[in-house]
Amino acid sequence: MLFSSALIDLIIGDVTQAVIISAAIQILYIGLVVVDSNLPDDDCLAGLIAIPLALNTGFSPTLTISIAIPVGV
Repeated sequence: MLFSSALIDLIIGDVTQAVIISAAIQILYIGLVVVDSNLPDDDCLAGLIAIPLALNTGFSPTLTISIAIPVGV
C-alpha cells in the first residue's frame, strides 16, 4: 500500500499526508490471515480509492479509514 501511495503522491503532490493516510489504512490489514486462499478484503483497492479522495477533500486519516473499510470489503 505504501508503494501505491507513492504513486498517488506523484500525481497529487502531498507526500506526508498520503503516507500518513496509507499507514493508517495499512494498520487495518496487518493482521489479515488468508485462510483457504480466500481473501475477503482488498487493501490495495481500499487505498487507491480512499487516499486520493481524502487528499482532494481534506479528510482526516480517521475519516479516511471509515471510507476505506467498505471499499476494501
